[in-house]
Amino acid sequence: MPETAPSTSGRGTPLARGVLVNAFGILVKVSRTGYLILFSRLIGADGFGIYLLAFTLQELAGKIGILGLHWGGGQAVGALL
Repeated sequence: MPETAPSTSGRGTPLARGVLVNAFGILVKVSRTGYLILFSRLIGADGFGIYLLAFTLQELAGKIGILGLHWGGGQAVGALL
């Protein structure tokens, strides 16, 4: 009895989905430049400077917040096992 080929009528292979997600991510990163230019013209130089300062502080706080989380998470999982 011959085996039937897997159906390709689904949403596509995982590789194809990954390529689409990656392409979408690149498109979003490229469009960020246009967004920042438009945003800076809408709120002015002072407002844009405050926005960038707040964004930078938020990013820095996020990095500090996860600092050591990989090691600490491994220790916590090890203690539970």
